[in-house]
Amino acid sequence: MNTEFRMRGGAGGAGGGLGYDGVGSGATYRTNRGLLFGSREGGGSTGGGASGNPNVSAARDAEAVERDNQMQVDSLTGKVGMMKDLAIQIGDEVNSQNRMLNDMGTQFENAGDLIGTTMRRLNEMIGSDASSKQILYLVAFMVFMVILVYFLFHGNN
Repeated sequence: MNTEFRMRGGAGGAGGGLGYDGVGSGATYRTNRGLLFGSREGGGSTGGGASGNPNVSAARDAEAVERDNQMQVDSLTGKVGMMKDLAIQIGDEVNSQNRMLNDMGTQFENAGDLIGTTMRRLNEMIGSDASSKQILYLVAFMVFMVILVYFLFHGNN
């Protein structure tokens, strides 16, 4: 539906709203469709100095759209660059943490081997009869020393 509302006259023929283009004897108020699509609906550009030539108005609209598109492309290019940098930083951090985890795994493996060797030696030592008596004497001596130190420090109070 293509509808235009025209107002005639008034105080000096001046219209005071969006859509005033000063052509003719009165102010022309274009429809919303005319405002959105420029000269297609006979609205033209609201900028100054242009005659009612639809080609000039269409060229201005195309230039404005192209400028807007270029600004959005530039904005997206910047955002894509930031995302790329962020992805590279995340990748570097992941690689660093993987190296750290591998090092920790190696250290735990070495500690497990050391504990396994120690346990095997203890089992061998406990398994022999002569060693069993030595371990019993060692444990008894340690208990005696702990009791002696306890009485020495607490007996003077």
